[in-house]
Amino acid sequence: YVTRGDQAYAGHLVVPSTIDYNGNTYVVSAVAGAAFRNNRSLRSVVLPESVQSIGNNAFSGCRGLRQITIPASVSSVGRNAFENCTSLQKVYLPDAVTVLRDKVFSGCSALHYVRLSTHIDSIGADAFLACSALDTTDYGGGLMEWCDIEFANPASNPASVSRHLLLNGEELVDLITPDSLVEIKNY
Repeated sequence: YVTRGDQAYAGHLVVPSTIDYNGNTYVVSAVAGAAFRNNRSLRSVVLPESVQSIGNNAFSGCRGLRQITIPASVSSVGRNAFENCTSLQKVYLPDAVTVLRDKVFSGCSALHYVRLSTHIDSIGADAFLACSALDTTDYGGGLMEWCDIEFANPASNPASVSRHLLLNGEELVDLITPDSLVEIKNY
């Protein structure tokens, strides 16, 4: 785990896949909850392929964070993980992520592009609240898969604030529902 330490991180941070401590080597498998919370000096972070989860509030309040590289190995992103990262501009979520927790990107006022996992099942309350710059939501699945996502409330659906919704790489302009569509869920 990456946890709080007595060393302040600033600028560009590449998290190593292993850490040596007291003669032992540890694999970095997660970013612990609140690990970098309110660190205003971070500008970009690259997580290694060994990381499988990002904890609650891990980067919340990192107002200088502009870029985060989330590897394909990440399957879990905790509540408020990037809340109020007001400089964060783009997010690419790996396909292993099936659930986005409450307020995960809430207050990311510079976020203009989000690439959602094609396997996303549900998005928690206020996940995209106050993401006023969100221009494009890119989802690799089709319309039927999009309609099957459980959105907790209107602010959990990035399409409610973004100007463009891409489904399978194509912008949704006109909505023609297929005869096989049985239900469109809330929000």
